[in-house]
Amino acid sequence: MKHTRSLMMSLGLACALSFLATPLTLAETVVIPLGQQGNHWEVTRPATGMSKAQVSTQYGEPLERSGPVGDPGIYIWTYQKFKVYFEGERVIHSVVIAQ
Repeated sequence: MKHTRSLMMSLGLACALSFLATPLTLAETVVIPLGQQGNHWEVTRPATGMSKAQVSTQYGEPLERSGPVGDPGIYIWTYQKFKVYFEGERVIHSVVIAQ
């Protein structure tokens, strides 16, 4: 009985000391009002499925063209505010460039 009590006290002391040795971590929540989050949603970009000719007609010539990379070939056209990813002749994705 005395041995069990001593063991429990030692275990309790070890737990207490381990909590004291653990550094405190504090977190802060940063809230950015919607009006101050940027205007990424206002950038008009090519829709999925558009052809290269349609993109060129609607948005003009890109600043840079790269590709093809891989099989099937992926092409990237870079405009001032967005990039357009093509698989072959069709848009598969477009993303806004962070300003």
